[in-house]
Amino acid sequence: MFTAREIIGSNTMLVIEPSGSIRKSFFWYPDKENKKRIAKLSKHNAFRYVKEFLPAFGFYKFREPDQEDGPYLIVQKLGRRVKILGSIKDMEVSEKIFDWTLSTLEVIGGMAGDINVEHLIERVHDRSDLFTTWTLKFLPSLPLVESEDDKGKVEAVPQRPLKDMDDQAHVCFRNGVVVVTKHRPPTLIPYAVLPPEIFVWEKQIRPADFKEDNLEEGPHGIWWDFMQNLAQEKQSGRWVVNHGMLKTLVTSYGYLLHNFYPPENRRAIVFYDRTTEWKAGGNGKSIIAKSFRHIKPWHFVDMKKEKTGDNRFLMSGFTPDKEIVVLSDTTKDFELETLYNQITDGFTVEDKGVAKLVIDEDKAPKLVITTNYTISTTHRSDRRRIWFAPISTYYGEQEDLTGKTPADFHGGRLCDKKVWDQNEWSAFYSTCVYCLDQYLKNGLVKFEDNVMAERQLLKICYGDQMLLDELTKFIQGVVDNGSEVSKDEVIAFFGYYPEFERFSEYSSKWKTSTFKNVCTGLGYRVNPDRPNGRWLKTVNGENKDWYLLDAQKGVMTGAESGEPDPAPEPVVTGGRFTDFLFDPEEVSV
Repeated sequence: MFTAREIIGSNTMLVIEPSGSIRKSFFWYPDKENKKRIAKLSKHNAFRYVKEFLPAFGFYKFREPDQEDGPYLIVQKLGRRVKILGSIKDMEVSEKIFDWTLSTLEVIGGMAGDINVEHLIERVHDRSDLFTTWTLKFLPSLPLVESEDDKGKVEAVPQRPLKDMDDQAHVCFRNGVVVVTKHRPPTLIPYAVLPPEIFVWEKQIRPADFKEDNLEEGPHGIWWDFMQNLAQEKQSGRWVVNHGMLKTLVTSYGYLLHNFYPPENRRAIVFYDRTTEWKAGGNGKSIIAKSFRHIKPWHFVDMKKEKTGDNRFLMSGFTPDKEIVVLSDTTKDFELETLYNQITDGFTVEDKGVAKLVIDEDKAPKLVITTNYTISTTHRSDRRRIWFAPISTYYGEQEDLTGKTPADFHGGRLCDKKVWDQNEWSAFYSTCVYCLDQYLKNGLVKFEDNVMAERQLLKICYGDQMLLDELTKFIQGVVDNGSEVSKDEVIAFFGYYPEFERFSEYSSKWKTSTFKNVCTGLGYRVNPDRPNGRWLKTVNGENKDWYLLDAQKGVMTGAESGEPDPAPEPVVTGGRFTDFLFDPEEVSV
């Protein structure tokens, strides 16, 4: 909570002068018989405490202007900064405000000089039950403020938090907000320029002043070096930056920093190791995932303790001011389907003993998933909900060869307040702004990764490389010979080799499903545009199930996946933003 000293500052006359706003909010009276003591407190005093004293120190209840039936939050406002204290139904919040009140009475007593603080606190303690109960019951809402619209009309409007829009994002610092738009260079503006009804959540504000010079310099410093290393690949025995990987990483990072969820493109970003190994790790995924806490309010979930992710209290502890949720280290049994609604629909939070919180889809946080395992995208429902961002094996291989970790390469732990100085943090924030800028200008840039495709196919085949290899050959043979194959032939395939003897006891459904899933992974549709996906073909007077394979438009088939893409243009030219300008006259929010 903001302390009384923070709110009053050097303006002690607010407490001393009879006309001072804080002095006028005093909820107690001197005893009529002994002016040096405090009269007994009643419901009237408790009512004044909630209606006048607490608001004088910025305490209000708040809910979004467009959520008339939504739950109220208890907040505290100081200037343009607002802290969320908790739910209006949470008695613990009222008790914390009561403790804050006791400390505040001592502060203002010392400033005023005419208050018997000891006796006042004694009186308040005598009616503590009344004060704590009435805080949640009668605390007023955040008041309306006068604001001028585009036509010059002034009217009272509700206060609301600063929010990102489709083509505009914001990064808040102590000295102002960096506004990033699709059509203009990033610009630093003071909070005073914002419309009067706009406030900023305290957790959005980074604990640093941002310099305009950083914007001109563009991405630089240790964090930019780290991101480029995450996009390295080995070519002819040398590690070089794959600019396609880097562009995907940069735009994915920017997408996560953009606190706007496009309804038609709601994705969870999956950071995965670009390797064919069945399980991989130690390449920097956790470092990049945890970096978001230094730029946006986040919620962290340790998924190692979960199995499939099917836990109704998975998001326990989440509050509406959080803008990013990191699901760290999902297990091999993790099922993306358990998060379908959280990704594409409203965000629902259940906590033990607390009412269910439902956040509209346009206000939902972005989701980050890190995993050492392969997440399958066989089904269209999976593919339209996730976006893959590849992570190089550079750091993992360096540790295997030299024993050096990313901290060793970069002079200490990354994003560590004890290691980085002010200049390095400024470089980090500048790189974050660059990622936002690139996302708004280019959207999510896809990296066609044949390595990931192979891992996903291997998962479909339950890690059996021989099964994958032979089934791929079988499917390619079907395509080369008219793209038609009977169900009987597919089932028979699983008995072609002695090594497949174990599949003899597997059901026909498992065999045909595996066949269809590998076909999908290779870029072929099975029985497209046929009722229920089934094709009955008459052979020798008998109806039999057959499969017709058709290459999906815009999807690489297995025969094409090994072909290298043309080298994309570098993400950064000269380490600076392209055509960067700064013109305060053009600032528009």
